[in-house]
This record gives sequence, structure tokens and C-alpha cells, in this order.
Amino acid sequence: MGVTVQQRAWEMLGERFPLHRIKGTIKCYPWPLANVWLGVSAEDQPRADERIPLLLQCPAAVRFVSLEPLLGPIDIVHKLGDVCTECSRKPQLHAQTECPSGYLRRGVDWVIVGGESGPGARPCDVEWIRSIVRRCKAAGVACFVKQLGATIRVPDSEPIGDVESGWSPFARACVSDDNLIRLATLKGGDPEEWPHDLRVREWPQRSAQPGVRERRSPVPRHRRR
Repeated sequence: MGVTVQQRAWEMLGERFPLHRIKGTIKCYPWPLANVWLGVSAEDQPRADERIPLLLQCPAAVRFVSLEPLLGPIDIVHKLGDVCTECSRKPQLHAQTECPSGYLRRGVDWVIVGGESGPGARPCDVEWIRSIVRRCKAAGVACFVKQLGATIRVPDSEPIGDVESGWSPFARACVSDDNLIRLATLKGGDPEEWPHDLRVREWPQRSAQPGVRERRSPVPRHRRR
């Protein structure tokens, strides 16, 4: 049986969210559409601070953030779960501000994270990814670790080569830096090569529409705007 456009879950991803265009669409259609998920990408903290508040201004069945290529530590804990509509703060921090609004809205529903791949890929630190995974788990927000990247930075204490840890026995250190490693897969995209705590591939609980079939690929593929 074929799947119609209405039955598919569409993921729209942009770097600078076209808020004015979304608001124009809202006037023409019943919004939010149950099968359209809206997301922004951010590679570091300044971009996350710039783009995520714009995303939170847009009604959506699912809001997601793609932290890839991850080029530095990112803290988005205050954007996960319910946040204030005015100051974008979590409920427990709202009382510490002078924001007059008491209305809370849903924040980010889904976080995707991944290191950079391709020629000249910049290193991605596994501790950056671990921090994001832990914060998502604590907030009850789905997290999807897409890939570790072509070049992976690990701390001195990382048990590379330890079978119990889950790291691939084929992980090899770079000649220039013992703390940089590469995996057998060029993008570092095979979870079987990762430590167990990073093998996290979750989808948001909110389905595209109750009772409607969704088409999902093993790895998120977005429609960029």
C-alpha cells in the first residue's frame, strides 16, 4: 500500500529559521500541521543561542535541533521541555527573572547530534556528545546520536580497546595526536563501534498523527529550508 504526502512525517531543517515565512503559512493553513516537524541546526553555543529561540516562537507538532557538525560544547538544557514564552527559561528558573509572563510552552522535543565528516573534518569530542545525551535523558527529551565524526577526540581516561566499554577494536589513534582517533567507518556512523553510553538513537514520542503511518529511515534525513 502506498503512503500519501499527508501520511508522511516531514522534517524541515534550517540554519536561520524563516520565522516570517512560517507565520505567513500559519495564516493560510491550520497550523501546526501534524506531519510537519520544524528544526534548526547549530554547531556551537553562539549559533544555538541565536537560532533555537526563533524555533521556539513557531508552533510545530515536533520541534527538533540538529547539533551537527558539533564543533564545541553546547548547553541547551534551558530549551528542553517546558519553557517560558517570553524569556525562554525553564519553569524552575522563571521565578528568578523579572519576566511578567507566567505562560509556559513546550520546548525542544528532539535533539540530533553528530560529529563532522569529510575531508578536513574538525575533531568532535566525545565528552561534548556525552553531555548532550545526559542532559536530554535528565529532561526526558529524545536524543539521536547520528555519528561521532571522521576524527574523534577522547580523554586520556577513555578505555579505547576495552571490549567491555563497547569501543571498536579497530579504533586507531592519529599519528599527530594520541587523543584523536578514527574508526573503521569513515564518518564514525556505526553505533557498533561506539562505547555503550553513546549508542542512543531515540525518536520523539509525539507521532506525526495518531493512527497515521510514518515513514522513518534509520538515520534522520531532513528537508532543508
